[in-house]
Amino acid sequence: MLTITYRGPDWDISFQGHFTPWILLFSLKASTIKSIMSTVSLRKAKKTNKTNQKLDKLADAAPALVKKEKKVSVVAERDESEKSVSEFDDESGSEFENEDEEAEMEDEPESYDEEEATEGEKALNKKSKSESRQEAKKVKLERQSHRPHNDLVQMAKKLWEKVRRRDLPAAERVSPLKELFALLTGKFKEIIVKHDASRMIQTCVKYGSPEQRLQIANELKGAYVDIAKSRYGKHIVKRLLQYCPSVRKSIVSEFRGQVSKLIRHVDASSVLEEIYSEYANGRDKNALLLEFYGPEFVLFQKRGESEPIPSLAEILKTYNQEKREKVMKYLREALDGLINKGSLQHTLIHRLMLEYVQNEETSKLQDWISTFDGQLVEILHTFEGARVVSKCIAVATAKQRKNILKSFKSFIPKIAKEEYGHQVLLVAFAVVDDTVLMRSVVISELIKNLRDFLEDKHANRLFLYLLATASDSVNSVLSSQAVQILKDAVSSASAAGTSKKDANLRSSELRADLIEPLSDLICASEVEDIENDENSSFRFEKMIENTDKQALLLESTLALPLV
Repeated sequence: MLTITYRGPDWDISFQGHFTPWILLFSLKASTIKSIMSTVSLRKAKKTNKTNQKLDKLADAAPALVKKEKKVSVVAERDESEKSVSEFDDESGSEFENEDEEAEMEDEPESYDEEEATEGEKALNKKSKSESRQEAKKVKLERQSHRPHNDLVQMAKKLWEKVRRRDLPAAERVSPLKELFALLTGKFKEIIVKHDASRMIQTCVKYGSPEQRLQIANELKGAYVDIAKSRYGKHIVKRLLQYCPSVRKSIVSEFRGQVSKLIRHVDASSVLEEIYSEYANGRDKNALLLEFYGPEFVLFQKRGESEPIPSLAEILKTYNQEKREKVMKYLREALDGLINKGSLQHTLIHRLMLEYVQNEETSKLQDWISTFDGQLVEILHTFEGARVVSKCIAVATAKQRKNILKSFKSFIPKIAKEEYGHQVLLVAFAVVDDTVLMRSVVISELIKNLRDFLEDKHANRLFLYLLATASDSVNSVLSSQAVQILKDAVSSASAAGTSKKDANLRSSELRADLIEPLSDLICASEVEDIENDENSSFRFEKMIENTDKQALLLESTLALPLV
């Protein structure tokens, strides 16, 4: 039921009913209708000034449009309401002088052409957007005119537009590039944090001569940390690392002592990641990680080039239990801060996590896994990340494993085809006792697109592992790297006591859902296409009749060459 109340200067009417258009109002006299509508319009106008302004603008843009009245749908109860309305009509009287005026009022159009209204609104909006862009452009130019070196940047832009063209011959680029360098020399550090100027300097580094690149690097020396924190300046640091090998050590040295802070910075962290993953050797990587073990370890970074930088395992060997716990606690707090911030995309952080899981006690490691077991799927695509996840699955409790595997479910097709991701699934096959969970989360996803997975060089190893029950067969169908990961995982799970089911029983339960789909695929006509495809990484030999199905599948899959 809907209740609507209209109040005038000397009247008050209430209507109740369902959404049926204007049944009661047509029983009123025209004077009452006009009085009610004018009162309602007045109240709406006072309540929504913005709506009135928009309608005024619309009327100016499209004067032919007539405002469409919104119909109020009500059904009145035929009771005392009708009586009160009738009494009110008798007292108020009609405001029309004759019946013709009243008829003319009733014949007035109640709607307008919606298509015309839409076109008018679009024209108005288009005009408003155009005006807004012009005003924004004027404000931007006015703001830029007050910047330092604005005239210099505007002059440099004209040269840069020509230098940056990819289709420009190298010989024609020399002259404008030289002029651009002449304009910017001595001002690189001052203009590098601006968007347009930053792109100009990137072009200078990309197309400049070794001497010109070195000139830019020397001018920026001592300010690389601040530049790396800039949204646009960080790209200059990356360009210099790429094109100026002679200054890499000098640039990296400026970040020492600030790595643990900069890795949390949204812009500077990408520079650290590029240094770690692209240009650092084993010694340099260990040096970058030292700050996460404690503030006193920064002293190791000042060692000479001939002196080795120890890893976390080597450091802990020389410490007693108290010092060891202190170092691991400091590292965990640093990792917790990064995890809470959501900074899990960098391989430097994956390496830190690997150092932690390889050196922490099982009980404390299980407690740590509980804080982010649903986020492990974010790191298993890298070499270090896959080993972290494998270790966590091996020592995790049944509840933690369930949370980890459930977070994988929607990504199983992608994980199975990754170089390192598929190794994590192999570990899960080897150590997870809950085969019902594995079949519902992993096996079910693999069966959905079986042929596609069989033809993938990484995903097909999952099937080979499940079919090869003997250890010799496993070693023959998997890479040496995958075999080592499996051995480490099984050893960790055994030491932690988290895997108790017999390995052969676990494998047979996991194979149960695979035998039929694989057999159907082998026997189907599509298998001929696979046999004849020289580019396919999965081939079946001719089937021998009356052979045990499981042995037959294993014999066929062993024909797969290692790639």
